[in-house]
Amino acid sequence: MVKAFNSSFIGIYSCRHWDRNYAVRTRKFCKFGGAFQVQEIIPEKKTEKTDRPEAAEIKGAVQTKSSEKTTEKIRERDNLTKRITRSKKLAKNGQTFLDVSKGDIRITKDGAIGGGLLENETKLNPKGYWITGTTSLNNIEVSEGVTTNITLDNVNITIGKVDTTTSKWDCINVSHANVTITLIGSSNLICNTGRSEDMVGDNTGNAITKDGMDGSLTIQCEKADDEGHKCDNSCGSLVAKGNPSLWHVGAIGSFQRNVLDEKNCGFSNLTIKGGNIEASAGLHTAGIGVACVSWRMGKGYAKNIVISGGNVKAVGTQYGAGIGTGYGSKVDGIYISGGHVDAQGGKYAPGIGAARGSLTDLNKFENMLISGGDTVVIAVGDEDTNMPGIGSGAGKDKVSNVAVVPDFGYQGYIQDGISLMDYIFVDGIPLKDKTAINVDKFCTKVYFGPLRDTNEIEKDTKEQIGANHVITKSGGKAFTEDQLKTITMVTGKKENGSDFLEEEMSFEDKNQIILLNEAKTEGKIGEFPLTFSTPNGTKTTVMVYLKANGTDVAEMDSKQLQPTIGANDFERDSGGKAFSEDDVRSFSSVQGKDADGVTHQIGDFKVNEKELESINKVKISGKGGSFKLTFTSPDEEKAVITVTLYGEYDRINENPDNKEVIKANHIISRAGGIKFTEKQLKEISGVRALSSDDYAIDTELIFLPDRKEIENINDAKTSGKIGEYPLTFSTPPQRNQSHSNRIFKRGGL
Repeated sequence: MVKAFNSSFIGIYSCRHWDRNYAVRTRKFCKFGGAFQVQEIIPEKKTEKTDRPEAAEIKGAVQTKSSEKTTEKIRERDNLTKRITRSKKLAKNGQTFLDVSKGDIRITKDGAIGGGLLENETKLNPKGYWITGTTSLNNIEVSEGVTTNITLDNVNITIGKVDTTTSKWDCINVSHANVTITLIGSSNLICNTGRSEDMVGDNTGNAITKDGMDGSLTIQCEKADDEGHKCDNSCGSLVAKGNPSLWHVGAIGSFQRNVLDEKNCGFSNLTIKGGNIEASAGLHTAGIGVACVSWRMGKGYAKNIVISGGNVKAVGTQYGAGIGTGYGSKVDGIYISGGHVDAQGGKYAPGIGAARGSLTDLNKFENMLISGGDTVVIAVGDEDTNMPGIGSGAGKDKVSNVAVVPDFGYQGYIQDGISLMDYIFVDGIPLKDKTAINVDKFCTKVYFGPLRDTNEIEKDTKEQIGANHVITKSGGKAFTEDQLKTITMVTGKKENGSDFLEEEMSFEDKNQIILLNEAKTEGKIGEFPLTFSTPNGTKTTVMVYLKANGTDVAEMDSKQLQPTIGANDFERDSGGKAFSEDDVRSFSSVQGKDADGVTHQIGDFKVNEKELESINKVKISGKGGSFKLTFTSPDEEKAVITVTLYGEYDRINENPDNKEVIKANHIISRAGGIKFTEKQLKEISGVRALSSDDYAIDTELIFLPDRKEIENINDAKTSGKIGEYPLTFSTPPQRNQSHSNRIFKRGGL
């Protein structure tokens, strides 16, 4: 039976399920980070109804036998009524609400224990656990084999003391479990469980401990899965700190007390997806990574550390890398694909990599990849001990497969130097492909920017400038200067890495704009240069490709750039083999860009198969004609061109020296009437010339070298004479190729 209760809380709900003896009512109210619910388990009154006399008789007959059980049930119910109402608070996302200030929290396969619960859970909450509270007495542990989500809502834990004998070594321990921690507000985890001297022992811990090569730990902010999210000060933060004056006390990693136990030795499968995270450790310990002598003692090491977002600052100490290892261990796999990472090593330790140890063969650093688009990595070693920003304390020969690769649409930069201001760019900047990192430089900075077709870096001023080529249909209105800056996406950076404002980027030669716009408004095709300059004179030049067909970029909204495509008409002779798709792409010079200005590969343009098939049927037959052919870009933008095929010719001549070909047809015309112009003679003869690589020579360049031939033809035509008259066509003089062609004049034709 479902009952309603009066309440002063925000809402009253009846539960769908009622067990035999108890009812659950749910009340909802707001506290801290959001609304959570209180579920109160209360006894339900039972009533019995007897509808038939025989039922009453049966009941009476068995009453004596069941009196003992009935008495026991009544006693249980009365005891339950006398107990304090049990309450379970749920966060608005359905997680169980726990408060570490009210006791240790243990999350087991059967649910949560402690943290203010008056009764232990009997089932793991699939939504996870919302934890808050401040304490210097209690900590949090997740049992082996448990998979759960934890929200840290302004949690502050300070745990341990030097050379402690207590079992509470860590603020949070997630060893051999699979845990995702979401950060809300500001959480601080401070661990003082370290040694006063350098020795292997039990009395060490971490702010967050994850022991062993199994299990996983993910740390993120609330918006980590939102597309395009970039963490700022509004995102949750975490300070994880090991006391820097003590030995073997860590921030985020494994602890040294288990280095002799292979199952519990090592640190692996950490993913940071978001949040503002600071990690710093004690002596011989990495800010983020594996504990001291793990590989030497227990064959554990740092493996599969992944950072895909957030702002991460990791600081090591003596023999402790910022990210990687403590003293005498190895690293296999650090992958940074997003976010801003700042890593600093201590004495005898790199910013990222393997710290030095007594047995240098153990200090290997293998497999690191920095990738992405908005990723920034700054790694600083130790100047006094000649430690690199990225590498191994045992030397660069202990490092392998450490590289940078930009994502599609981006280009990469690597700065090496002795500081962020005193550096050089490595050769080949900006990077388009996978490139090895120098692993013996004190300070290394890696970052990425949008891909640009042209890039220049001035070595002295370290200024950068880049811009994109433009692909547009010719004809229509001219470009404005603002449009050209926008569609070329011209950008520049100062020595300190800050961007130049768009208005600071200037046109080096405005006559280039005049020539470009004259050609565009007249519908001409071709390539036109455009040069930009920074205030200090660092220059880059792009090309504006005017095409016969495609997208008119001048008509585009410059505030919201769109994909573009452009292609030119082309002419070829009939006969011979069919055109391939690559042939027509090349002959038309088809080009295009996506909305981000990234140029498509020529092979990415689709060719209309049916149209090409029709063209090839005519070509193979040796016939002529004009045909439409459609190209489609990966963005579904289309350009329709005209393919003109020329059939058989009456006269064909090939130069044996330069392999140029010129061809034309005889002309049959009626005598009488007006004279022929040179243009008419070219058109009606269909004269064509091809270069040695089978490209058409502009008909305007073909000329008639013998003026006397033209005079004879026109004298005969205007006087009504009939007969046969020769006419010679020639390619441009420097090509030294000519062809003699005869014109037949017949009366009445």
